Amino acid sequence: MRRSNKTRGVSETIGTVLLVGIAVVLVSSVALFMAGNVKEVESVYVSLSSGYTTDPSGQFVLFVENNAGDSLLLSRTTIIVKDGSGADVPGSPFSASDCDYSTTGIGSWDDNDLWSPGETWSKIISPTPTFPLEVKVVYQKANGEKTVVFSESLEAPPSTSLPDLAVEEFYFLRYGQRSDEVLVGEPLDLVATVTNLGTAPVPHDNITVQFYDRESYVGDGVLQTPEDDPTPGELTYGETINYIYPSWTVPYPLGIHKMHCRITPLTSGEISTSNNYRYRNLDVSISIVPTRPSGPNPVVSSKDVQLSKTYPKTGDEVTVTLFVKNLGDQPIGYDDDVMLVVSTEPITTEGGEIFNWIDDIPDPEDDDYKEDYENFNPGPPPPDFMPGNTDRDEIWKEVKWAELYGQDLDGSDYTFPTCKIRHLIIPVAGQVSISLTFTARSASPDKILTIYMAVDANPGDYTVLPYDLRGESLPPQRIVFSSEEEGALEGDDPTDNYASLTLQIIPRILLVDDDGAETGSENDVTSHVVESLTGAGVQMDRLFIAQAMTDAGVLRDVPAYEYVDPPTVGAPQMKDYDIVIWVTGKEENPLTCNADATYGGNVEEMMKFLDNGGYLWIVGENVLKGLNEDYMNISPDENGYYVLPDTTSFVKYNTEREDAMIFVRNYLGVKRFAVDKDLPGVIYGETPSNPITGWEGNDSYSVLMDDSAAGADDYAEWTYPLEYGSDTSDPVGMLYVQDYNAPVKEPYGIYHSHEETTPGGETVAYRSVYLPVSPPHVRYLNEKISMAARIMKWFRWELRIGNDLAISKMELVVVEGSYPPKFMDTVEVRVTVRNNGPDTLSTSVEFYVTGPDGIERRITPNFPDPSEDNPRDILNLPGGGGETVVTKKWKATSVGLHTFRAVVDPYHIIQEINEENNDISYSTSTVTSLVAQNNILVVDDDGSWNDTYGPNGDENGYEEDNPNNWRFDGGATEPPEWGMLEDTTGAIVHFLELL
Repeated sequence: MRRSNKTRGVSETIGTVLLVGIAVVLVSSVALFMAGNVKEVESVYVSLSSGYTTDPSGQFVLFVENNAGDSLLLSRTTIIVKDGSGADVPGSPFSASDCDYSTTGIGSWDDNDLWSPGETWSKIISPTPTFPLEVKVVYQKANGEKTVVFSESLEAPPSTSLPDLAVEEFYFLRYGQRSDEVLVGEPLDLVATVTNLGTAPVPHDNITVQFYDRESYVGDGVLQTPEDDPTPGELTYGETINYIYPSWTVPYPLGIHKMHCRITPLTSGEISTSNNYRYRNLDVSISIVPTRPSGPNPVVSSKDVQLSKTYPKTGDEVTVTLFVKNLGDQPIGYDDDVMLVVSTEPITTEGGEIFNWIDDIPDPEDDDYKEDYENFNPGPPPPDFMPGNTDRDEIWKEVKWAELYGQDLDGSDYTFPTCKIRHLIIPVAGQVSISLTFTARSASPDKILTIYMAVDANPGDYTVLPYDLRGESLPPQRIVFSSEEEGALEGDDPTDNYASLTLQIIPRILLVDDDGAETGSENDVTSHVVESLTGAGVQMDRLFIAQAMTDAGVLRDVPAYEYVDPPTVGAPQMKDYDIVIWVTGKEENPLTCNADATYGGNVEEMMKFLDNGGYLWIVGENVLKGLNEDYMNISPDENGYYVLPDTTSFVKYNTEREDAMIFVRNYLGVKRFAVDKDLPGVIYGETPSNPITGWEGNDSYSVLMDDSAAGADDYAEWTYPLEYGSDTSDPVGMLYVQDYNAPVKEPYGIYHSHEETTPGGETVAYRSVYLPVSPPHVRYLNEKISMAARIMKWFRWELRIGNDLAISKMELVVVEGSYPPKFMDTVEVRVTVRNNGPDTLSTSVEFYVTGPDGIERRITPNFPDPSEDNPRDILNLPGGGGETVVTKKWKATSVGLHTFRAVVDPYHIIQEINEENNDISYSTSTVTSLVAQNNILVVDDDGSWNDTYGPNGDENGYEEDNPNNWRFDGGATEPPEWGMLEDTTGAIVHFLELL
């Protein structure tokens, strides 16, 4: 079958409208199976895909598959098909009820009144239409409105004589029936349907289909030979075959297993390898066998939690959806008073049976809130509120006080940091889904956020201090679930009533391009910074070119910390980011000052950013020199140092000179500096004193670290974050680097941190790094990446949850022959793989080459080195920046331009925070191509005198003063009579050397 390159077409844009701030959305649904009730919805959510093939008689067949989403009523669904001329094909438009499944047998079609997910509509079209085909599916809603839910263009089959294997379908068979749900320990058949979309046939023996359970290899599929195979032993264009891994025993853990299926790419090359992979989720559960007394058993598990964003950024709104199940043999009813608590505040357990949590309503007895509570006037209670209760006015005040903080003393509370959902109703073996939305923020420096969940009966339905609506006095700040009380739910197992889920909040990063250079030019430093961050797994939120823009009628330098009229500026505000990286590169006078608290220059806006706890990294060679020439006007001392004065008496936004010195002295931590200092040209990974790593200590980076420099007075022109330091105005530390040929270490940078308490009692801490030596000075990409990773780690950006693998370096080395390589020479592709995540991982690297014909092929495994397979496996790569080198040799069996590519985790078996760095294409400085030249044998049989055409000749190439040479107009030595012929061989060799 032939499918479009698009694997999916989605009708209307599916988006989630998130509430402002930390608003909460509650969506509850009971998992019950209901028959005969078709729900009509005004919004249609459906995922369709189309393709074409031929039936056994050679007739053209078009098919459209409903992959996921809603079921479509056939009576309201129309398929429009137009040929290459734009005209309707015969019979178009088609009704969805007009399906030729009985003839084509493509997919499945139950012939009822619904087009359900998993069903494929097919139609024989005669004569065969011209390409490209335009396929549209139109659906009429209940109100009569028609909408296009699918539109796709199908191209003609490729003319190239290459195969194109694709996983057309991946599914599971449970006792012979398709199912995405299975019990742990049951046997399950894994089935992959493979098709050939290319014109060249593929022998069955050359096809390998592999199955994975998450990151774990399950096994290879076994071919199910078709009963009536028209081309025995090979898969031709449009044919499909099944590969099955039978009777796989489903393992723990419970919950969703992401199952993978991949076809190993053919060594002969394919049109595309992007369709060689599919995944499908498998829901693994356990059979319900009551082990406790008969009764309801509410269960909450982190395996049953879904996040709308797995790696949220600071300020993102995240919807957490969790499923509370009832594994007991009795239903959970309203009167059972089962309550779910979801909180970002800790819920503790003792022996798995007692749950305590701190509510998020301020205690009126607390000194910080007592006066506010006394002055709080909620107004009179309504007449129907607790009539006859003598404490009704005080209770009403407490109810309204709780509402100020998003809490309901009797109903459900949907506002984080603590949400309480009361009176859950769950049938036997059923579940209820709860969706809550929170804003991703964390007060912890490492940006780790834990969500705690607890579910249990709550006798008396009491809530928070000091009374519930029944007027019962309660212990303050404490909830005690039924597992601690007499009369707990009969049949409940308290050990499965508690769960927690931890996620990492990723900081927002603004990269400011202020190097004044065109992308790709010699002075382009920004691109080097970008590739260093990408290789370290760091994703930037925005890259912005520094410039001047108008803000409320005033021309100012942007980006700034904030604007007077943000909508009219259109530039990012630094206050919306956690980290700002400002790249000035080789610019002579890059930063500006303007002593204005509202319309500050670059320096003033950076100080505002740091004053509010931001992290700033400046990359540039002339920042201090430029600020001194333009604003500070400091003269050098007798040793050539520019010494910063004491800035204690200086006031910000008073003069540009004072602002510049406050910034350099207080915010960068520089006490004195030198300008026009010689910097290393290229910093190597090896030094004469340490030829193995080039590093001092245990770190493998191209710098030499001197820990004793922390707090020193001297300015160093390259800074590198250490894991210790003082929160004072002195520099935290300095970094020393050493040139390959330099015997003495030189200081080249500084990094600084500061912490203070504001008059309001808030602690504000900022960190800054000034790096005068630009990343282009570092020879190898993986060392630039390591440098960036260390700085970001000091900025508290370190991947602590999740995975990220990266190709951090690639080299092409001619190991048999000389450079440039010739025909049949051997080239070794060497790549460095980096593990940016916290965990040790095992993975693989696959190598590809694109030849002069423009077709990318997998490099032949086990050739020319029989020990080098492709892909090559990596076992137990340590996390935290661990690296390993993987190689694959390639024989130059063709001449011309060849481009190489290596991909780590090529089949996306490992879920990663960043997939962009899995091959080296993100790097602008890495050479990935070479030209293989012809091997030329020159036979000298022209009968001329030797060496009459030499490298030191005149404009014609002849040498006049070489006694071994001779030319027709005279020479030092006359050749014999047989040497009177001109040296044609020498001329040819000379010409070839010029090519």
